[in-house]
Amino acid sequence: TEIGTYSFENCSNITSIDIPDSVRIIGGNAFKGCKSLTSIEIPEKVTVINGSTFMECSSLESITLPDGLDNIGWYAFYNCSSLSNLTIPDSVRKINAYAFSGCISLESVLIPDSVNALEDYFLFSYVSAFEDYDGLIIVYYGSFAETYCKEKGLNYKAICKEHVWSEDYEVIKEPTLREPGLAEYTCEVCGDKKQEEIPVLDTMPIENAKIRGIKDKTHTGKPVT
Repeated sequence: TEIGTYSFENCSNITSIDIPDSVRIIGGNAFKGCKSLTSIEIPEKVTVINGSTFMECSSLESITLPDGLDNIGWYAFYNCSSLSNLTIPDSVRKINAYAFSGCISLESVLIPDSVNALEDYFLFSYVSAFEDYDGLIIVYYGSFAETYCKEKGLNYKAICKEHVWSEDYEVIKEPTLREPGLAEYTCEVCGDKKQEEIPVLDTMPIENAKIRGIKDKTHTGKPVT
């Protein structure tokens, strides 16, 4: 089943739409200019968001993308000025030119490490998916997206997909017989830190013990016979 190209273009009174699960293809410009559309859920069988599909849907606040999505086309969310919530599935491999341009309410977007292309050849030059996007691009350490953002000088932040905590730790607070201590571990990948409690001691090492004083009691009685 398919929603054809330009099917709902400029249907400015549509506020919501229920797409059947049987739909596999959504044509380019299908919902372009649907200025009253506020949210939409894409069925699981759809693998490509074609070019300009949601272009200038200025009231669109959130969109649910399917886990099997592979490609986000150029101008896909162009000028979706109200879009503030977007989760890109781990299955996506390519995001094309101008995909997020004009998404002024989208403060940040997480690019999964499955992505291996973030630009497209457009009008005789390569254009980034983040052209005219001012938000924060969140990427995983060691991913293609991190390398791309670094090379292009984009506004990005690298995070760990899974922390690798060092075996060594720094003691922030020594444990005692009465109170637990506190240890701090550092992630070997990103440098983030976490703290864990050190259990109370069963015994106190003699060098750490505080001796308040010993009274001198000399025996002066008669020897025992």
